[in-house]
Amino acid sequence: MKNKLWIYGCSFSDCWIENRKAAWWNLLSDKLNLECINRAYAGFGWSFHQNLFYSDIDLWSDEDVIIVENSFLTRMYSQFIVQKFEQFKYWPTTHSPKEQGDELKLNNLIELMVPIKTIVQSNYILFHNSLKLLQKLKQKWFFWTVENYESYELERDFDIWDLNRKTIEKDIYDLFPKNALLFENGIKYYKEWMNSNPSYCIDLNKGDIHQNQKCHKIQADLFYNQIKGDLNE
Repeated sequence: MKNKLWIYGCSFSDCWIENRKAAWWNLLSDKLNLECINRAYAGFGWSFHQNLFYSDIDLWSDEDVIIVENSFLTRMYSQFIVQKFEQFKYWPTTHSPKEQGDELKLNNLIELMVPIKTIVQSNYILFHNSLKLLQKLKQKWFFWTVENYESYELERDFDIWDLNRKTIEKDIYDLFPKNALLFENGIKYYKEWMNSNPSYCIDLNKGDIHQNQKCHKIQADLFYNQIKGDLNE
């Protein structure tokens, strides 16, 4: 039985082109001779993806490879919110409320939400803690991120979210340099990479920075070249 490549993330770890076999994670799994288990879920951040991540831990073998992606830091999820109100990105979103009173419920939920700063900090620390767990489990793992936490210009005060310390002393790229998957020219963040390469996007003019087929192949090659050396050590 083949060892597995486990994928966690948002739609950037999924596929928005017609041929799913040409998606970066499918191409990468072929290159690594691994069976791909894609657990990506579009539209959510790590506060949701971590649930899939933690539920799979006992399914990972020692020789499996895990790749985790931290999506937009403003996305928040709660399993205690009715499904149509469960996605948070600056505000909860729904698809044209169908029942009387939905608009009022949505507005009330917005009033009850924590500040954007808290959502960003929470997603960052949740992802950081998941990486620390992977390190302790001694799994073969790698990570990449969509955007830079520092771009939000927030103080690193995590006392609410991290009981062991009040600040994160180092950026995750400094803490786990061997596990970080970078883009061309050493670019760390997916959004920066795509904005620098309009020809890689489905339609940058419309704000769609999902990978086109050309980009999926490039991303697969980039990740493979970084992963293969580490796996052979």
